[in-house]
Amino acid sequence: MHVSYRDKERLELEVDYVVVGSGAGGSAAAIVLARAGWRVALIEAGAWLDPADYPWSMLGTMRDTFPDWGARVAVGNALMPIVQGEMVGGSCVINSAIVVRTPGDVLADWRDRFGLGDVFTERAMGDAQDAIEAELQVRPTAEAELGASGRTMLAACWRLGMEHHPTDRNVSSCQAVNYCLQGCRDCGKQTPNRTWIPELIDCGSVVLSCAPVDRVEIAKGVAVGVSGRFCEPRTKRRGGRFVVRARRGVLVAASAVCSA
Repeated sequence: MHVSYRDKERLELEVDYVVVGSGAGGSAAAIVLARAGWRVALIEAGAWLDPADYPWSMLGTMRDTFPDWGARVAVGNALMPIVQGEMVGGSCVINSAIVVRTPGDVLADWRDRFGLGDVFTERAMGDAQDAIEAELQVRPTAEAELGASGRTMLAACWRLGMEHHPTDRNVSSCQAVNYCLQGCRDCGKQTPNRTWIPELIDCGSVVLSCAPVDRVEIAKGVAVGVSGRFCEPRTKRRGGRFVVRARRGVLVAASAVCSA
């Protein structure tokens, strides 16, 4: 079931697990839980866009899919733009489909600092990444998809004796039309809104779109659900309230920016 913006009507649901954020992390967690037989509510602040709805221009992309028109920045010695997608499927819909594995030293640091045990060893994560990459058809970029700049870069690396290889990407039939950042209208990218999320609905779970979460509900120190109000994506008009209760757990996967 997919539930989108509601103007005034209040929505209340109870599921086994609530997952906030429908990008790479949230959608992967949700489909694993759904395949295990649990009923999941996957909640996304942005709208559901089918490939035919993807904007043709970057201005349209910034309007329809970037939070705050892409005006979010990280502040430090310089301002660095934070490019994120706010839609069902998250940033996966508007990125370049590049897949890079988490380095082993980073996994070791997470394991040691946060006491994560054997779950975050390079071998354990590698097995999980193998399965995900096979499912999403991750493969090196083909010669016909490289473009002039890519071929020039590979040739330069070869001449300089530098390690080099084509980028790994989760695509099935890339047409090399360079609309990655506006969403792939040719359906070449294996994005969550085209792969895992439809399967999630088929498993009997529910997807809420246009539904920014305002609060994680806590009872006796345990997360028991979330609440918020629907938001119309173009006008930002606030709609009806939603409350989703979780019998077993709440997972927040709304990026490093929005999960804090």
